[in-house]
Amino acid sequence: MTLTLNLPSKLGDYVAAQVAQGFYADEEEVIRDAVRRHAGMDFSADSTALEAMLLEGVRSSHEPLTDDLWASIRQRAAQLTTGA
Repeated sequence: MTLTLNLPSKLGDYVAAQVAQGFYADEEEVIRDAVRRHAGMDFSADSTALEAMLLEGVRSSHEPLTDDLWASIRQRAAQLTTGA
């Protein structure tokens, strides 16, 4: 199958950087790897975990939304999206 893609410049720069850094032989390999990884993800499990966390938050006592709290939320979200 042949597919032509138009990527936003930020994504195109990322793909080019991956090749330039030697992680991939060419741009097509970057895209193939991304599609393979995406196909292997189980989004239903992620949705269930997210729903549980949201419900826990709604049911808990609330604290003021400070800069430190937002930083903590962003850090936890990054961990969940990278699997760390």
